[in-house]
Amino acid sequence: MAKVGSGLHAPTYEMHEEFQFPLDSDGELERFEEWLRNPLNERMKTNLATSLSSVGGVDTKRVVWNILARMITCTVARRINWKGVNGKRAFNKMAMQIVLFRAVHKCAITSAAMDADISQHTIRWFNLASDREGGRQERQERRRQSQDTLPVPDRQY
Repeated sequence: MAKVGSGLHAPTYEMHEEFQFPLDSDGELERFEEWLRNPLNERMKTNLATSLSSVGGVDTKRVVWNILARMITCTVARRINWKGVNGKRAFNKMAMQIVLFRAVHKCAITSAAMDADISQHTIRWFNLASDREGGRQERQERRRQSQDTLPVPDRQY
């Protein structure tokens, strides 16, 4: 076991060593999901939620987004959405969703947050995942390159 959450005012909790956050592959995500579903890990899951609640933020949106960013990378987030449409994983069916909600409710700033608000901010965070870490710039560059290779039509004036 390793200690997690060594911030000045953040409590310290034991966390399973085999997971490195943020999770950066589908394999790690699947292993983590299996670990979360195991009832023997309930105490550790509670400790994880408490540790993640110390990430903080200024409002519900920032707390949700900060916790999600701490849990998974944008690369992994690009393959997840709320309902699991378009061949992506359904976050609303994942065990990680329960940990997120618990962590948000344990955070002092967002302890009274409504589940609907947490869901809304989670949906938006996954929607914008493709724009983070240079994703938008990559798409613009691909568009620009494809336009450069298109033949220019003859214009007659």
